[in-house]
Amino acid sequence: MNSPEQSPLEPKPSPRCQRRALLFALLSVLWLFPSIGAIWILSTAPGLPWDSGLGKVFSSVRFEQWVALALLGLHALFIYLAIHYRRTEVPVEMLAAPDEPGHNSFD
Repeated sequence: MNSPEQSPLEPKPSPRCQRRALLFALLSVLWLFPSIGAIWILSTAPGLPWDSGLGKVFSSVRFEQWVALALLGLHALFIYLAIHYRRTEVPVEMLAAPDEPGHNSFD
């Protein structure tokens, strides 16, 4: 039965969420798979010629290594944004569809 403090006519309290924090947290978790591949590409790469100068080092880095570094940079960015929005974003109420039978939310 219903509790005395909440009647059946009163709306249920809607849950609150931080949308951007949730988005970037999910991206951070899912981005683990490309990051693992990027780490594998960087770990199997031959050594860089550090003795011959910085210009030679940049010219000896292959395209897939640059892409792997970009993937790892994006992962770090997603983690930073998830933490940032978790601290700063104001939670908003989630809009829930009414519990009426036959209610079509696409109308």
